[in-house]
Amino acid sequence: TLFVKDLVIDPTQSATLYAATWGGGVFKSTDSGANWAVINSGLTQQDVSTVAITPDGSTVYAGTEGGDREGGLFRSKDGGATWVLRAFGNVRRIAPDPNKNNLLYMGTTNGLFKIEDSGEFATATDIIGTLVDKSILDIQIDPSPVADDTPSSIFIVNTGTIFFSDDDGEKWVRRDAGLPVRSVSRLSLDHSNPSILYAATTIRGIYKTTNSGEAWTRKVTGLDNEFVFSIATHPNNSSDVYAGTSSTLLYKSTNGADDWVEAHDNIPNDILFAGGTFSNTITHPDYLAAIDATNNANNYFMDWNANSDNTVNDLLLSQDGATLFAGGSFTTIGGQARNRIAALGTSNGIAFTDWSPSIDDGVVNALTLSNNQAVLYAGGSFTSTEASTRSRLAAFSTIDGLLLGWNPGASYTDTDPAPDPEANISDLLVSNFDNLVYASGTFTNIGGQNRNNIASLRATVETNNATDWTPDPDTANTGRQTLVSSGQFLFVSGNFDAISNTTSPSFAAYLFTPPTAKAEPIGRSFNSTQTITLSCEDKSETGCANIFFTTDENLSTATWEIYTSPVTVSTSAKLSFYAEDNEGTRNATQTETYTIDRNSPTVSAALLPGTYPITQTVPLICNDGDTSDSSVSSCASIFFTTDGSTPSFTTTFNAQKNRLEYTKNGTSVLLRNFAPILISGTLKFIAVDNAGNSSEVISQDYVIERGLGASGSLSTGGLLIFIIYLFMKRGLFRNPA
Repeated sequence: TLFVKDLVIDPTQSATLYAATWGGGVFKSTDSGANWAVINSGLTQQDVSTVAITPDGSTVYAGTEGGDREGGLFRSKDGGATWVLRAFGNVRRIAPDPNKNNLLYMGTTNGLFKIEDSGEFATATDIIGTLVDKSILDIQIDPSPVADDTPSSIFIVNTGTIFFSDDDGEKWVRRDAGLPVRSVSRLSLDHSNPSILYAATTIRGIYKTTNSGEAWTRKVTGLDNEFVFSIATHPNNSSDVYAGTSSTLLYKSTNGADDWVEAHDNIPNDILFAGGTFSNTITHPDYLAAIDATNNANNYFMDWNANSDNTVNDLLLSQDGATLFAGGSFTTIGGQARNRIAALGTSNGIAFTDWSPSIDDGVVNALTLSNNQAVLYAGGSFTSTEASTRSRLAAFSTIDGLLLGWNPGASYTDTDPAPDPEANISDLLVSNFDNLVYASGTFTNIGGQNRNNIASLRATVETNNATDWTPDPDTANTGRQTLVSSGQFLFVSGNFDAISNTTSPSFAAYLFTPPTAKAEPIGRSFNSTQTITLSCEDKSETGCANIFFTTDENLSTATWEIYTSPVTVSTSAKLSFYAEDNEGTRNATQTETYTIDRNSPTVSAALLPGTYPITQTVPLICNDGDTSDSSVSSCASIFFTTDGSTPSFTTTFNAQKNRLEYTKNGTSVLLRNFAPILISGTLKFIAVDNAGNSSEVISQDYVIERGLGASGSLSTGGLLIFIIYLFMKRGLFRNPA
């Protein structure tokens, strides 16, 4: 199970979202959250607590927490395809400055840091000042425009207390008059009127200020739960404010927090659906009922009736809360003929007409959904589904109910002369990035292997798909077992006394450590075809089984291949891959981006050669092509000489930074920061891009015939060219730092 700690929407592309998860790294969606892909290449610590994006959408930051020096502030300039560590620390919040490019604020467990991230290395300045407590829970920055040399105004939540600074932390002023002591969890600032802020507290609900925190007023009308842990103001309609509470209920105000109403958007967090063998037509429906979990009175059954004609053994709610999947022994439910499995609308209990698979015999005892909500797995005592053989296990598309090819099969045989019990599946669980289905019940063979009562099955393989995991409990299950996962842990309960050759009555826990996968070389810019070697390192002592890879960019529909030999990359591509061990445990998908740039850059001088009356300022401009083109690596450096010699450079590979670096030779000069140069004579220059391609050497002569009183001065024309260059250089020369 992954815990989502933070979520951010790309301000330039509203369908693109980034999610920070605890234990799983960063995930990205480009279709408004319908599908997600893990983007952890270069992210050496995957306990991610926060994610942020710059106002222009060009840079994404992720903050991680951990006790080692592998974590901290990570930056991505390619939409999360690759990450680079920019600063160390246990990062809790990140806030890009809306007024200044390449400036952000990083809240950690040990202070607040101003990060200037414009050069080769990020510089971090602790601005927590004299505050005793160092733990930062939230950061809000006033978006009001300020001069370049004027700090932005900052609000922070420091160990539950709000502080304000407008001088880069030289002094901090408490802004908590009227707030409960040390209880603030989050802040939200009204961007249309930055003097208005909302504070979420963990004991007294919501507070509002209209004077930048000088005074606060409690705003809880309609807010039934006052344990508030998150708050947000709508970016385009500041009257709309949202609050998240400890009971997982979402509240909304449409009048600036004066009044609150529950806003679940079809997520029935306060409704409990119950299925079973019960029958009492006077007080509640038979076999399946809806209960108002907020009603403490005796009459807590809701006016909701799916009219099931027989037992309901298992229920499963879709993530969006709109669909209730049911399994059991019924043949009619939701007003439709449905054999033992159905999909019902949570709002009315009616069976969906376009989802109608049929379990032909037996009963359904267990249901589980893949994490991507695409597949519904069913287990029970049945042997046939849709007139096709499916022994105790089947899988269906959640979109149209189509029976899928997944067909492990389960059976029971032994040498005891007594009659064999009927094979049965009592519980199912999908885990490990939808790669595994755990099954428990009464069986001796499943997925083509001898396995007693508990097994793991590969979800990506249709038959003969049992893994090497063999817990082998000493007793066949005679009741319902429970399978629960949390991160890399699997918890198993049942009526066994021993499991995995260990005495462990009724309960056991397993830790599945995934293998690691690596690509060599890792992704960067190249000027030739690359041969990529993938490798797996086993972490569980079961051995690596396979490495899977794809060059499809849409991972939700990608075709994965088993790695058998090095992968040839001849054009720019994203190579995604993961490894799996013999127990079926896999690591998160990793993606490396390979830019194959075979074209040389061009370099030119913004001033034509010729005769001039005074020394000239000559901007040099490199162009490597359209940076939106995946085959463009971007310009890296320009070298020049003014003594008539040919400029040259030496290329080395910096393995730590995973990039080519260039140093000057002889009298050559590196054009630093791509600023203009002063020239009087012969100017020779050459450019190189990040893939190692270099331009031809350009030579231009500037003859200076000084006029009266002109010696040593800068011409008006040269000054004008310099000013124009300052405006042009960002678009014409891409600095890769």
